[in-house]
Amino acid sequence: MTTQAAPARSRFFLISGWGMVALALVSFPLTYFGPMASGSKLFYGLLHVHGALCFAWLLLYAWQVQLAAQRKLARHREWGIAGAWLSGAVVFTGVPMIPAAAMRRIAAGNPEPYFFSGYNVVDLGLFTLMSSLALFTASRHPDWHRRFMLGAAVALFVAAASRLMLVLPPVPPWTDLGSAVIGDAVLVWLALHDRRQIGRVHPATWLLLAVMVPVHLSSPLLSKSALLTQHLGPALVDMMKIAPPD
Repeated sequence: MTTQAAPARSRFFLISGWGMVALALVSFPLTYFGPMASGSKLFYGLLHVHGALCFAWLLLYAWQVQLAAQRKLARHREWGIAGAWLSGAVVFTGVPMIPAAAMRRIAAGNPEPYFFSGYNVVDLGLFTLMSSLALFTASRHPDWHRRFMLGAAVALFVAAASRLMLVLPPVPPWTDLGSAVIGDAVLVWLALHDRRQIGRVHPATWLLLAVMVPVHLSSPLLSKSALLTQHLGPALVDMMKIAPPD
């Protein structure tokens, strides 16, 4: 009697996790550490905090995937509690970052102060949605959980890697969508991984593709829409303003 060998354990989540960390890290010296060291650009305190939290989340995600690959599931779950709190901190600091950045662009005389706000809303909204779904499915649906966690990581990666697009020669629409295309390519890779490992595309993967790809592709339209530039953007800025004394 012969027995069929079990398929090799996939390294997809491990490779994609650390790969996104590496690419995010590459983008920061060009647009953050370099300008900060040279004094060519000033950064406010909330940006330092939010940036540190986002990179810490990506790093923790890759470490969590590593623990799972090593079958250290008890430690994986322990660190998962820290990850849930860290997700909340990313959202909590990210919401005021959007109007704060727009206010700085207004003060600098930027003719399109809300353009990047559209991308910020998309990235933070997708991260909030996917990290919430990952939390809800963590205990009973691990296959869904790991895919939603990947979706949250892609959302943060796209936001971080967009900095790299800003220092490259402008090539529309690549400059606006380049980081999103790379992130969505990871989701396509996930679908191919599913077909190879389980013989079909997992429903959670279909959900990621159905939600994240169209939203990423529509980001430039949102950033230039009247809804953002005339209504949502100014409303967020007004919320951030401190009322003058009586």
